[in-house]
Amino acid sequence: MKIFKKIVAIGLLTLLTLSTVACNGKENVSSTPSTTTPTTTIAKVGKVEIPRERYDEQLAYLDSMMQWQFGADYSSNQEALAYYEQQKQEIVDFLVDAELLLQKAEALKLEVSEEDINAELESTKAGFDSEEAFNDALKSKNLTLEALKENIKKDLLISKMVEQQTADVTVTDDEIQAYYNENKGSFTTSPGAQMAHVLLETEEAAKEAKAAYDNGSSTFEELAAKHNTDSTKDTGGALGFVAYDAPNYDPDFLAGAKKLKEGEVSEPVKSAFGWHLIKVTDIQSEAVTQPLEEVKASIQNSLESQKAADKLDAYLESLRTEIPVEIYKEALK
Repeated sequence: MKIFKKIVAIGLLTLLTLSTVACNGKENVSSTPSTTTPTTTIAKVGKVEIPRERYDEQLAYLDSMMQWQFGADYSSNQEALAYYEQQKQEIVDFLVDAELLLQKAEALKLEVSEEDINAELESTKAGFDSEEAFNDALKSKNLTLEALKENIKKDLLISKMVEQQTADVTVTDDEIQAYYNENKGSFTTSPGAQMAHVLLETEEAAKEAKAAYDNGSSTFEELAAKHNTDSTKDTGGALGFVAYDAPNYDPDFLAGAKKLKEGEVSEPVKSAFGWHLIKVTDIQSEAVTQPLEEVKASIQNSLESQKAADKLDAYLESLRTEIPVEIYKEALK
């Protein structure tokens, strides 16, 4: 698992686990040794075996996310498949790391208060339409309230371990300045403009739309609402700020936009998607770099997150030398 993603994954453990419990009635990996065999177990952490079903639950969640991001037929996309395989390994790391932290928390005799457990329980209940719906969900999955609270307790213990290991992370002004100097390109916006468009299928239709705009019978926003088929139809065709060298825009579209003056609407411009009328405002003719003061907070947050992730990663590696970990690769196929 990538270092930065590790701290994010552990930090989301409570959310993922509680969602699984609420929706599927499955319990967390227990710290009580199980009697499963390697064919139904993906890993063993100390004396605790992580069942395949926990892995499958996360795979199901991953599959839904893959479909949302890449489409239902993502299996035919090589880039998507490569990403899917990477995420499968990260799921294993995520489950193992969570168990390592839980066992260490128990060894250190860390505790969480009943007040904190109840607060998290109320947060979970808030995800249901009513108290009755929450109770029905527990009943339908044969899950008791006490079992759910025990899961919450374990999640909070893991969160406490993460907080303990990363609490002293700091970032200096010199580090922020150095990062800013080395990454100014990330804070620089190329020349471009606020753009909006009307997309039509034919040149003739585009000319008719331009004539309607020119004679005042239709506003640009009305034309976008009438002709556009994407989300911009509801926003007057607005595309937001677009750099003239934006790699994800059609070159002919950008070339047409670059010729326009402030507030001007183009004649029909052909692109790979059809015929456009393009409108530009707030033209930025030169590259603009945000001053350090505007981005200092975001840089600090980024550096703190990376440092915390590095520290947590090192700690988890040390736990793997302290607590034996076995991965059953055959069970992952």
